[in-house]
Amino acid sequence: MKSLILLFVIFPLVIFGQPQGKSFLDGKFIAPVGTRVVISKDGADDLVLVAKPNGNQTYSVTDFKFPKAYPDGTPYTLSVKSVPPGITCRIDKGIRGTISLSPGFIRVGADYTYDHLSRSSDDKILGTYYESQSPVVAGDFAEDGRYVAFVSGAANLDNSSGKHRQIFWRDRKTGITKMVSRKPNGEEGDGDSFAPAIAADGQSVAFESYATNLVGDDVNSLRDVFKWNAADNSIVLVSTSGPAANGESYQPVISGDGNIIAFSSGASNLTAGVNGNSMVNIYLKDLSSGVITLLSVDFTTGKAVGGSCPSISQNGSRVAFCSFASTLVENDQNGLWDIFVYNSVSAKIKRISMGFGGSERLQGNESASREVAPGISGDGSFVAYATTAPNVVSDDTNGMQDVFVTNIETLSTVRVSTDSNGQQSNGDSPVGQGEKIALSFDGGLAAFTTNATNLGVPAGNILLCNVITREITPVTKEVGASAGRPVISRFGGYVVFGFGARLDGRFSSSGLFAKYTANARCLACSE
Repeated sequence: MKSLILLFVIFPLVIFGQPQGKSFLDGKFIAPVGTRVVISKDGADDLVLVAKPNGNQTYSVTDFKFPKAYPDGTPYTLSVKSVPPGITCRIDKGIRGTISLSPGFIRVGADYTYDHLSRSSDDKILGTYYESQSPVVAGDFAEDGRYVAFVSGAANLDNSSGKHRQIFWRDRKTGITKMVSRKPNGEEGDGDSFAPAIAADGQSVAFESYATNLVGDDVNSLRDVFKWNAADNSIVLVSTSGPAANGESYQPVISGDGNIIAFSSGASNLTAGVNGNSMVNIYLKDLSSGVITLLSVDFTTGKAVGGSCPSISQNGSRVAFCSFASTLVENDQNGLWDIFVYNSVSAKIKRISMGFGGSERLQGNESASREVAPGISGDGSFVAYATTAPNVVSDDTNGMQDVFVTNIETLSTVRVSTDSNGQQSNGDSPVGQGEKIALSFDGGLAAFTTNATNLGVPAGNILLCNVITREITPVTKEVGASAGRPVISRFGGYVVFGFGARLDGRFSSSGLFAKYTANARCLACSE
């Protein structure tokens, strides 16, 4: 027995294929199927990674391992050595460390730099920028940017006729594009549909539609708000409290779980407190209870005073909106449009668009009563909006429309449409008046169009700005093309937008695109 033990002690060459005192560097490669990249350890040892096929998934998770073992405790640094054209790759986890026995620690993620979204499941039909608009993006936690929804009038997208604008939903991981604005029996909506909003998990989409055939109880022949569920392909009418709404309803936004929807409506029979249907107001509907709450109310009378362009936090507890009314809160004396946030927990409204030092915001060179679309962060902490007012921050002297992000609790505001050194822009940001500004879930990233030429891109392109560091990253840098309003995925890994030029080298078409920013993990990179 002693001789056997001694033999084991003297000759411990390999244990289960692992040299004693050494370990392999291994991990997972997550990328579109067929993607080939080269990573390098300490600039010397190279390894080719290839994303292997995985059933019907367009993305795959492939295990990899450097071929030789290294002494435990040795420090290492990994880098991406080469990637194919049109692909962006980053090491999401384990870019540097020490060699150890922890298996599968490294994560390498790659994705198309620009992924054409407005296309059919078989890639044969491409919706152009001029046919497609209003993209929204979802995908929670491990699947940042997986799902998108959008409007398109392109014919033959999931058998669409092209007679009307329809709402489509796309799963980027499986490559499936599906029409949302149709009856469960396959009959497409008989009127135009617009303004999709998508839940955080991507499994429900709210939208506005002039169609009259989507549900049996739509009898008012007016634009209404609907919700589609991916699980059973069902559609429900949202903008009703029982009787058919007697005014148009539109601009829906949806909570993360898809259960709460805020929208604008000119109807007077959704709740009490509304006199006549000549005024548009903001409503919040809890789909589980069916209860509709009027948000845009006079703080003393509780009567409707008007509002539009809602934006909702992920848990549905906060709704930002625009209003010209002066009686939503006390001491609103500027006689201008303002941005407000409704808190459903306290049932209170707070004004957000103030001048610095608590002063009244000035008008700037814009209409006093124009419609402005605020964007609230998913965590409900920040609101972004655009204005030409020169006194939102103390050093605004460019006379341009600028982008501002305000902390809801403290009302502290930063201007993000400047360069990292604080240089003011020489053109409007965003391009459209009062255009909605995209924020990441935590409010740390903002995306917007710009007509400035001194922020690192030609006029008419899209920027991604770090609200804290003020670092600006170009999303597009084309000359002479049109850009649509961008949106940001939860963690900022993707910016989604429409663009009037070809960006995805696989397809010769303009359209809607997802730009992989590498600011966060790529699609499914935590698997």
